[in-house]
Amino acid sequence: MIIFKSVDSFLEIHFNNLIRQLNLYGVDTNKNFISIDLITNNDQLIVDVVDENIKFNLPLNFNEFFVFLKKKLISTFLTIENIKFYPFKNLIVYNDSNFYLKDIHNIIFSNLILDIDRGINKTDLYKILWPLDKDISINKLDTHLTNLKNQIYDNLKLQLQINSKNNLLKLIIN
Repeated sequence: MIIFKSVDSFLEIHFNNLIRQLNLYGVDTNKNFISIDLITNNDQLIVDVVDENIKFNLPLNFNEFFVFLKKKLISTFLTIENIKFYPFKNLIVYNDSNFYLKDIHNIIFSNLILDIDRGINKTDLYKILWPLDKDISINKLDTHLTNLKNQIYDNLKLQLQINSKNNLLKLIIN
């Protein structure tokens, strides 16, 4: 849900690997909430994110970089209909009410949002949530989907529909 891009493939590969190691959501070239361009220029790393360029001196101080990254991630949101969704804060804002999602529900909701047009395969979503499970139990996923819808309705009075057809889950917001 975060991807680093650079003409320097070494830089791109290693920054994306670092994000994976920090469990800041998997890197997927097709669907992301935020794309960060990395440009090296002599003794600087230029980070281009959301129309903002920040320059870091090389060698890079990772603490300084991650403070910057955290600020960017926390402020990242999407607006769908009249809903604001902050995927890196686990927050949904609707009609001036806030609701913080549990981690597993945030992963589900994030993936439903990223695939809102075409839907997400149930098995793929299951593997994202529980990559170590040897047996896939779709009932387990269905229970979490139901709980997610109920909690959002109970806390925000926002009714979500999650349609399942041909093993594809598709989010519909009413």
